Parts: sequence; C-alpha cells; structure tokens
Amino acid sequence: MINPNSGNNRRALALGLVLAMLAPAGPALAEESTDDAEQQADPRAARLAEIVANVRAAEALYENAELLLTKSFNQHTNANDHGGVIETSSSTTRCVLQDGMLYLRLDGEVRIHSGKTLLDHSLQGFDGERTRILEKGAIGNIYRGRFWDIRVPRPHTLVLGVGWTKEPLSALLSGAPFRESWHGRALYEGEERLGEVDCVRIRLDLWREGEDAQSGNTDWIIMWLAPHRSHLPVRVATYVPGYSRNHPIQTGGADDFREISPGIWFPFRVSVRIFDEAALWDNKVVPRSDAVYRFDKVDLNPRYPKSLFSDIEFPPGTPVYELEGDKIIRQYTERAGVIGSLWANKYKLVAAHVLLGACGLLVWAAVRRRRRAAQPAPHAA
Repeated sequence: MINPNSGNNRRALALGLVLAMLAPAGPALAEESTDDAEQQADPRAARLAEIVANVRAAEALYENAELLLTKSFNQHTNANDHGGVIETSSSTTRCVLQDGMLYLRLDGEVRIHSGKTLLDHSLQGFDGERTRILEKGAIGNIYRGRFWDIRVPRPHTLVLGVGWTKEPLSALLSGAPFRESWHGRALYEGEERLGEVDCVRIRLDLWREGEDAQSGNTDWIIMWLAPHRSHLPVRVATYVPGYSRNHPIQTGGADDFREISPGIWFPFRVSVRIFDEAALWDNKVVPRSDAVYRFDKVDLNPRYPKSLFSDIEFPPGTPVYELEGDKIIRQYTERAGVIGSLWANKYKLVAAHVLLGACGLLVWAAVRRRRRAAQPAPHAA
C-alpha cells in the first residue's frame, strides 16, 4: 500500500495510473485453490468459485479476435505540471489474436504540458515461436517465445484501463498477483442491479508483498460483473485508503454492449476516470484525467496467413536486440535486405537460381563452340 505521507509515492501513484492508461459485511475469500470443505461451510465462497469459473470460460470465447479501437486521453489538472506529464493523447490500435499468435499495431500522438507533441508507434508480432517488436520505428526487439504486452486489450479488464495488468480477470479473482510484488484477494459481496443490468458485486483487495493483508488498510477494487453479458465488468471503482476511504481514486465503466455472436457480448465503449489525489485528502472529488476507448471492429473469427504475425520488418539501420527473458543474448544493426519479407526472400532466391542457371548455359555453349572451332577439318575421302 502507498504511504500518503510520502510526496514521491503520491507522485508515483498518480503518474503510474496515468501512464498505464496510454495504460462489507461477512465477505467470502477466494484463494487460487479453494478447499471444498470451506466452500460447503461458506456458501459465499462456493458462489465466488462459481463466478470465477464462469469468468474463465467467458474469457476463452475471446481467445481468437480482431479488435480495432481508438483511444482518447485528456488530463484536466496541472498538479504535476513539470513538462513531462501527458496532457492529451489519441491513438488507434489494431490487435489480432489468432490460434495463440498475436499481431499488435499502435499509432498515436501524445501532447505533454510543455506543448511538445510526440509521435507514438509500436508494431509487434508473435508467430508461435518468436516475438518481433519495433518500438517508435527506432528499436527492434526479438524475444524467444511470447512477450506478454500489457497493451493488448482484453475485454474483461478494459474497465481497469488498457495497460493496468497483463493478467486475465479470472486469474486476479483467483489470487494471482496483478503486478510484480503485488497480491490480491477476491471477496463476493452479493447481487446488485445497475440500471437494467443484473450484476454480481466482487471486492478485490490489493497489497504489496511484505504488507499486512489483514490490517484493513489495503487498497481495494469494487467490480460489478454482468452474468448475462458474458460476465463482463459493467463498472469498477478503485479505492486507496491513504487518500480516501469514501471516494474512489479511479472509476471505470462499460456501455454500448452488443451481442456480437449468440450469447457473446462486447462493450463497444469503455471509459476510465482518475481523480486528483490531493483533492481526495480534502474530501473533494476533482477529476484528474479521462480515457475513452471506442471499438470500431470486433471479429471473433480472424483468418490471416502466418506472415502477418512473423513478417515484422526492421528498417535498415535499426538497432536490434535479441532477448531471452530480460537478458540480451545478441545485438546488431539491421542491414538492408538481411531480414525482409519471407516471400520476398523466397522469390529473390528463385530469381538468383534462374540467373545462375542461365549463366551456366551461356558458359557451356561458349565452351562447346570453342571446342568445335579447335577441331581439325575432316579430310576428303
């Protein structure tokens, strides 16, 4: 948990939330492996286990998907106006998840408080064996295996903000850490109706490694999940007691739900709002920033050739780093034609073979003519 008396920690929380968006009585406790006897003794624990299983099953429905979305971000206050804080940003994202492979392209524009505008570009592909990433058109990374990018939009965690975590919601509700050195614990709080949507209400307590999870001072998130809409979150509210126990520091909401396939729903608009932490100290609610995600396309049956996921080209002169985990095992500068399109290289190789074959025929013909010219003329009988 963050110490509210530390200015650096307050600044780190606020900046961390902003940049990440570019990304009860008698509650029941759910662990990663819930004991059957405990579930029988506490029906709320059994209900929570059922919800987690349903969320996990719903997440599997989106394992193959093509998503096109636009994101807009706006910061309202200048509490941290020091030239490096994002003021506004806009971006478009294309994400293709297909049979375990990934294609992700992000193009955006970021304006900071100093008035400077920066371009943001990222392109990556995972073909089942390697992940190739081109960041800002200037740096190439090659990972053996899959690189789990937190910028991949996931339907069940959109209301937390893209970039908040790389873990699926079912894992978070089962007790998996949502970030390194952070732990979570889910609690079922009952049923509730939001507007015309029936929801289940879940509380997720969060604490850092080494902190006392039973202290009552942990951060927490309240989630409202809609069982009849693929168990997607309709609304979330995040509380940090170091700032306020009465008002959330962040909220998220999903709307424009559409049934994209029989029984499968998707929120085509998601909004995330962060509140100013200094104002919360004074029991005031002042919006700090807003992010809005709008989806233009959701297709659960993408069919693309493997080349979409493997042919991520690096421009000549790009520094390239090959990594295993966090360790760099090789680095070099990309040269023209060294790593290009696989099909282009294939056709170049065929052309080279044809050219070599033609040259061979010409040489053979020339040698044969010379031999014939060197032979003596036959004598007359």
